[in-house]
Formats: sequence, C-alpha cells, structure tokens
Amino acid sequence: ANPFSITTTIEVKHAKGLHQLQVFNPLGSMVFSAQSENGKFQIDRSALSKGMYIYRVLDKNGMVGTGKFVAE
Repeated sequence: ANPFSITTTIEVKHAKGLHQLQVFNPLGSMVFSAQSENGKFQIDRSALSKGMYIYRVLDKNGMVGTGKFVAE
C-alpha cells in the first residue's frame, strides 16, 4: 500500500534468480538495500524517515523496474 506506516512489500512479477532492491531518498542517497531470490522485498517503515522514496530493482542484466513510495 502507498503510503505505508508499518511495512510494505515490493514484488517483481515473474522474477527468476537474484534481484536487488535499492531505495533512495529525495537527495539521491541510498538508504536501504536488499537482495531476494524470489523477487519479493519487504520494507520495514522503522528503517526509514517519513517522506517520499524512489526505488529500483536490478537483476544480473541491469535494471528491471523503478517506482516510488511514501513512508508515513
């Protein structure tokens, strides 16, 4: 759900193999990173300050998706 206040899940459809999630604050600094074999990433709100974030998901061949979310 967006915005979220406890946790949220980002899922890559039809993911195969290792994927990496990178989350950036509005200044472009990476504030969270995780890896997954199944393309599902759970983000805990307690790890982030309130605000908007931009994320990207990468696989071994490069970027497979981007998006944004709001942490309340």
